[in-house]
Amino acid sequence: MPVYKNNKQLFNAGLNIRKSIDFMRETVQNVVRKYNNDQVRLMDILWEVRSQIGSLTDEAIDHIAGMLSMSKVDIEQTVASNHFFSKMQGGKYSVFLNNSVVACMMGRDEIATVFEKEVGVKFGEITSDGVIGLFDTTCFGMNDQEPAALINGKIFTRISRAMVKEIVDNMKSGKPISEIAGRYRSGDGNNEAMGAMVYNNLRVRGPVLFSEYRSGTALRKIIEMQPAQVIAEVKTSEIPGRGGAGSSLGMTWESRVNENDPAKSVLCTADGSEPGTFHNRVILTEIPERLFEGMAIAGYAIGANNGILYLRSEYWYMFEYLQKVLTDMRNERLLGNDILGKQGFSFDIRIQMGAGDDVCGEEVETLCAAVRVIDKGGDWFKTIGTQESTGSKALSISGDCPYPGVYEIEWGMTLRKMLEMVGADLNNVQAVQVGGKSGVLVPQTQFERKIAYEDVLTSGSMIVIGNHRDILKDIVMNFNEEFGDGG
Repeated sequence: MPVYKNNKQLFNAGLNIRKSIDFMRETVQNVVRKYNNDQVRLMDILWEVRSQIGSLTDEAIDHIAGMLSMSKVDIEQTVASNHFFSKMQGGKYSVFLNNSVVACMMGRDEIATVFEKEVGVKFGEITSDGVIGLFDTTCFGMNDQEPAALINGKIFTRISRAMVKEIVDNMKSGKPISEIAGRYRSGDGNNEAMGAMVYNNLRVRGPVLFSEYRSGTALRKIIEMQPAQVIAEVKTSEIPGRGGAGSSLGMTWESRVNENDPAKSVLCTADGSEPGTFHNRVILTEIPERLFEGMAIAGYAIGANNGILYLRSEYWYMFEYLQKVLTDMRNERLLGNDILGKQGFSFDIRIQMGAGDDVCGEEVETLCAAVRVIDKGGDWFKTIGTQESTGSKALSISGDCPYPGVYEIEWGMTLRKMLEMVGADLNNVQAVQVGGKSGVLVPQTQFERKIAYEDVLTSGSMIVIGNHRDILKDIVMNFNEEFGDGG
């Protein structure tokens, strides 16, 4: 507790506290009014308040609850389930270093040790001057380029010991995080426009998702069709949802048609936060127009006018780029009112940022595939893959292999063929972890099994585990820690 030498110091301290409270209240009021006191926009409100006042204090939460006519408990639950909404002040620079399985396989612990040495505090601590804080975080979609960290929202990949020393020196000298990140080469492909040090690593383009396609082709087809015809074509394809359950996409859409809800929306979850999952990141940067077109097709089929793309907070660097894509599509009349001149066909999309919660879903991939179903037909789609698993699958492959990245394969490929494709030494691979921490471990004796709904099912994550790994120590214990943290 501070000690005040005289009444003037005590008065000034009280004045500063009142100014701080007044600033907080004014900030909360302005932000909540910006979103029209809409409870649905709670995540956006929390993001902006946290950004402007530095943390979500109890007082700020109280004020938000009052303005939104919500219980404080409801808001606290939202804050608690999203680790980037921490009430704790994180320091001027907050370093979040990935501690997932693949990050540790790729040398995360060594990098963490160098950070602690250079900064002078342990992970979970902040320097006494409040400048730098070190924190652990779970997988954030960079397993093909580990070790990786988030520093004040900027992504740093393939971090070396030398990079750590340079980054810390620059933070200590007070340089802006954008300048620090700018010292390193931006990633490839569309990422260059985003200024992020992230590489797409798209290794294989398959026949569905990453094949050549002229944006808007499927939309031009559906405006000549009835919604029921669109659903019928999707049902003909027998395309299963890519989230793992394998529910028929056509049946899912059909079940939504008769829902009498004026606020009916198409929700696309682009999170994919299981360890080792990063193909959503590549879809969003390589073919975002196709995703948004798929959402519009779904809206037409089920009678929804609005779409929401739920984007994980670690992908903030994509936000402006994706907003530009949406603007361009509106200008081309592929979104908005009376799409392509079709009277009454109105559909638009907004992006909702997450905050670190583990939100499941592969709809981003399913919706892209649906575009190709409308483009080429359901019967064409069924010629790809297997009888029970139609189409293709985007795999996020990482771990002990020379060429980690995203591979679009036809369902039915064996694990052995997959390992050969990524350059793995089959004599030195003991297992593949399929589907992240919620999936299954397939041993070497079963590498002839097929990647398909009827055999080895995956939402996309494939982690190659070399013979030199201790599966209990390196894999199982790490997963247990994530489950314990609610990941």
